[in-house]
Amino acid sequence: MSQCLKIVVNGDDAGNRLTGFIQKGAKKYELEGVVQMYNGQLQIVACGSKENLDHFMDLLHHGERTIKLSRFMVEPVFKSKDYRGVFRIIE
Repeated sequence: MSQCLKIVVNGDDAGNRLTGFIQKGAKKYELEGVVQMYNGQLQIVACGSKENLDHFMDLLHHGERTIKLSRFMVEPVFKSKDYRGVFRIIE
């Protein structure tokens, strides 16, 4: 069963250093969705299997130690768009 999460992250230079890391993780775990900077926050919508989303969340929490996250908010969302099986960075 597929589900979607909205993840909001604040951190030091999060937009420049995390977007590539996030996209690689999304590809590794076969997720689709988008990541974009909005009002100084990095907002991620990731859709995929529950197991792969759990692995992706673990990766975000533990995988990038050079950036200190000051906020990490996660909430479930309904899939409102067709991401066509890809994960995009919107600038």
